[in-house]
Amino acid sequence: MISNQLVKSNKQWTGAMYLIVMVFTLIGLVSCVTTGTQNKAVDERDALIAENEELAGRIQLLRSRIANINHEVSFQGTIIEIQEDIIKAGTDVVKGQGAKLQQQAAIIQNAAEVIRTQDQALQVVQKTYATLVAVLEPQVGDGTVALKIENGILLVNLSAEILFPSGSAELSKDGNMVIGKVGEGIGKIPYQIVVAGYTDNVPIGKKLAGRFTNNWELAGARSARVVGLLEEIGIESKRLISVSFGENHAVASNDTAEGRAKNRRIEFRVIPIVTVQ
Repeated sequence: MISNQLVKSNKQWTGAMYLIVMVFTLIGLVSCVTTGTQNKAVDERDALIAENEELAGRIQLLRSRIANINHEVSFQGTIIEIQEDIIKAGTDVVKGQGAKLQQQAAIIQNAAEVIRTQDQALQVVQKTYATLVAVLEPQVGDGTVALKIENGILLVNLSAEILFPSGSAELSKDGNMVIGKVGEGIGKIPYQIVVAGYTDNVPIGKKLAGRFTNNWELAGARSARVVGLLEEIGIESKRLISVSFGENHAVASNDTAEGRAKNRRIEFRVIPIVTVQ
């Protein structure tokens, strides 16, 4: 009986021990499984963290590239705007240059017209010069009349000796004839005529002191008398100007009688200016 109980007790103990071993085995297995799962989870977590960090780096790189691209686009846009401004400025410059070229063309055209007009005026003056030389040949020959063209102006110098008696502002018979010839030659062209009176430097004598204060007045009176005669023969008064230079602008020395005679003169200046009302 006791023996059976021992056997039964041993069997119970053995079963219990087996159960205990099985429990611990299961616990060990569970523990191994749990530890393996945990390690795997840690490894997966670490891999995910690394992958996230890599993705974050890529995202940052992409953001930098996008920023650079935006900067480049903005810079290119600025360059395009600058280029457009340059093109517009260039267009404005071209337009301005075109306007200047038109102005220069107009100036050149006007200059050409003036040159043509001056050329025509010179031709008229030269023709008048030739006419007067032919008409006044005797006086030109003896030196009492001198003609020349200077800067497009016809100059006719007549000695006062053939125009006025000594100390007088009244034209002599020969003076009227010579002035008539000159007037006939220059009266046919519509240009301005300046008649200038000159004297020598000898002061006004007692004979003329009652009529003229000085040589200036004497030269002016003689010039005015010539202009009066030109009006009488039909030259329009608007074309005539009378001036006096007195003893100024001498053409010869006043130290000799010959030089003083040359300085006493009437000068015609036929200027290519068309007078209008």
